[in-house]
Amino acid sequence: YDLTIAYPNGVPPSLWELLSAKGQDVKVEIRRYPIEDLPVGQDERGQWLMELYRAKDAQLERMIHSF
Repeated sequence: YDLTIAYPNGVPPSLWELLSAKGQDVKVEIRRYPIEDLPVGQDERGQWLMELYRAKDAQLERMIHSF
C-alpha cells in the first residue's frame, strides 16, 4: 500500500495540537499495488520506487494546493 497525507500549507500538526484535539483538515490518498505487479529485480525495484516517489512529490503538491 501507498499512503499519502497532505496538510494545509504542507505543515503537519504539532504533537501538542494532536493531543489537545485541535482539528485540522487533512487529505488522504491510498493506493494498493498488488505484490505480483511489483518488479522482482533489485535494480528494477529501485527504479520503480524512484518513479513512485517522483509521482508522489507531484501528487502531494497537487493535494496541498487543493485546500
